[in-house]
Amino acid sequence: MNKTRVALFAGQDLGYVMADYFSRREDIDLFVVSFHSQRDILNGYRSALTICSERHIPVIQTDKPGDNVEAALKSWQPDIIVSAYYARLFSPGLLAIPRLGAINAHPGKLPRYQGPMPTPWYILNGEKTFGMAIFKIEPGIDTGPVFVQREYPIADNETGHGLLRKTMHAAADLYKETFDRIVRGEIVAAPQRGEPTFCPRIEAQYRIAWSETRDMILRRIRVHAKPYFPAYTFLYNRMLAINRADVYEPTKRPRASPGEIIEVWDDGRFAVACGDHNAVIAAEYDVCPALEGREWATYFKAGARLA
Repeated sequence: MNKTRVALFAGQDLGYVMADYFSRREDIDLFVVSFHSQRDILNGYRSALTICSERHIPVIQTDKPGDNVEAALKSWQPDIIVSAYYARLFSPGLLAIPRLGAINAHPGKLPRYQGPMPTPWYILNGEKTFGMAIFKIEPGIDTGPVFVQREYPIADNETGHGLLRKTMHAAADLYKETFDRIVRGEIVAAPQRGEPTFCPRIEAQYRIAWSETRDMILRRIRVHAKPYFPAYTFLYNRMLAINRADVYEPTKRPRASPGEIIEVWDDGRFAVACGDHNAVIAAEYDVCPALEGREWATYFKAGARLA
C-alpha cells in the first residue's frame, strides 16, 4: 500500500482531532509539529501531543517552525502539509518541501475575514453565518487559492468561545470530507475573488463603554464571555464581570444617561442604560470583592451609575 505522508501542524482542539483521525488511518504516515500553550490549557483544549505520546507518532514540539522543523521535514519528505489551527506563518522553504504543497482550514468567508482572529468579528459585525475554507497556503496571510468553502449558522446567543469551538468542529468535518479528494487532485483550488477584509486580534479584556449602542454592548459581552475574561465595569468600589446580558424591553424607552441603573429585580438582575437610549439586562455576573447581605441594596438601586 502506498501511504500518503502527512505533516500535521496541530494547534488547539482541532489539532487533537486531526491527529487522532490521521493516526487511525492505515493509508497515512503521520508526522506532527505541535505545542500546547497555557491558553490551550485554560480553555480546555486537548493536545495533539497526547496522541503522539500514546501512539508513538514522530513529533516536534514547538510553536516556532524554524530551521529544525524544515530540516526534519526535508529528511522525512511529506507529501502534504496540513495545518490545523497551528496559527503560525510558514516560511517559503517549508512550503516548498511537500510535493502537494500545504493546506489550511480557516474560519473565514474568504477573501473576507482573513487574519488571525476572525471569529469574534463575526459576532461584533452582527453576522448570521460564519465561513470555513480549506485553501492552499502561499506567502501572505490567508490569501491562497481555495479548494472548498462552506457557510454555517451563528446562533443569536453564540459566545466568542462557543463560536470558536463550532469552527473547529466545522473544520474537522470539512477536512475529513475533502482531504482525500484534494490529495488525488479531484478538487482544484480556485483564486479568491472579491474585496478582502482583515481581522486583527481583539483586546483580551474589555471594559464596557456604556456610551456604545445596546446591540454593540450585547455583542461585546458575548465575545468575551467565559471561559474568557468577561466584559467588565465598575460600580463604586466594586468590579462587575458581566458574563451574559439580555435586551431590556420596557414599555417606554428609558430616560437615563449611559451606565445608569434603571431597574433592579429581586433575583439579582438589573437593567442599565446604553448610549442609544436603549438598555440591557445584566443577567449573569460576578462582583469583586463580593458583597454581603445588606450591601446589595446599597449598591444595586435605580440611579446608581456604572463606569
